[in-house]
Amino acid sequence: MKKILCILPLACLVMGNSLCVSAETAKMEKKMNEVRVIRARKIYSDGCHNAFTTLAAKDGAIYLAFRSAVNHMAKDGSIRVLKSSDNGENWKPFALISKPGYDLRDPHLMNFKGELHLFCFGLGSVEQTGQAGVFAQAAAQENVSFHMVLQGDSFSPPELVNGIPMIWGLAQFNGELFSTAYTADYNVDPPCKVALYSSTDGTNWSKRMDFPFPGNEAAIDFDKDGTLWALVRDSSYGCGCIPTICRIDPPYNRLPDLSTKKWDYVKALQVRLTGPMIKRFPGACLLVGRMWDGGMLQRRNLRTDIFLIEDGGDVQYLRTLPSGGDTSYAAFLEVGKHRGLLSYYSSHEHKMDLPIPERPEDVPADPAAAEHSTPADIFLAELSYRIGE
Repeated sequence: MKKILCILPLACLVMGNSLCVSAETAKMEKKMNEVRVIRARKIYSDGCHNAFTTLAAKDGAIYLAFRSAVNHMAKDGSIRVLKSSDNGENWKPFALISKPGYDLRDPHLMNFKGELHLFCFGLGSVEQTGQAGVFAQAAAQENVSFHMVLQGDSFSPPELVNGIPMIWGLAQFNGELFSTAYTADYNVDPPCKVALYSSTDGTNWSKRMDFPFPGNEAAIDFDKDGTLWALVRDSSYGCGCIPTICRIDPPYNRLPDLSTKKWDYVKALQVRLTGPMIKRFPGACLLVGRMWDGGMLQRRNLRTDIFLIEDGGDVQYLRTLPSGGDTSYAAFLEVGKHRGLLSYYSSHEHKMDLPIPERPEDVPADPAAAEHSTPADIFLAELSYRIGE
């Protein structure tokens, strides 16, 4: 027989009533997770394609960095950094970083060992040929990654990093940096492979493990006990961009045996999602990424969606952020108890989709034609949440 907790206020006794709440019900209510978007607003727009965001805080200020170029496919990318001194309410230009001969992409900010570090990777002069060409370049051995450190009011000159083909998903734990990187060979199937690397100084990296399934872009985050969680974008457009979520226990040198088939080790999520972001909370992961309707080659209604997946459960849709067209690549920063900032980019104020074709020959050969030819702006969402409490 279950024990019942009875609460009998004096007023209820006078009225002859009692209020009884089971301890089990109270426990369940306490564990309910909730995420709310307080507001979402555009904070930067200059007519360029601004994308691939990252956030970090240092000495009471918040820094937001992103790639800026003519368009998604252009080879003139620079890294622009904004700064806020009032917890994200107002933003001012802080830095614009470029490297002659390189298209700088996918910046990552990290407050590590008391210093603000900025990473990005650079594509060289390899000719780009469509979306697959971008991935091929990004995964080629010829590309390089750069490392900078904030020194006063500016960042140090970009320094080449060693031992890692690119820095993509970045996180830290216990005085060590971790990053994912992918390589590609489009003459084989699957074309992309993803691996985990680590560093103690941000410049010199070493490989820790290969992921035992195909993937390219992989976002990571840590539990407080050091368990690493990863959200991995798949590597083949033919499989519909179904991402994989997995858990990696220390010392991060191999995944558990896939034959166990336990979801909390490896699980393919039954949603299409690219531009992945993962934020780990006690007992659950917050996921953000680009979603769409239709198949990979007929995708429409692109947007940035927020999901929650609780340990032992299925992925839950939370809401769609103001977005459309070329969008996603979010970053999360905790700014107070139960409060966080979520940065992302979107082109929906410029172009969201192509018109319905009148003739079959009007259908573009490249499904990303509507996404990769327009400007894009930087947006910031404010979140309120209770997760794992």
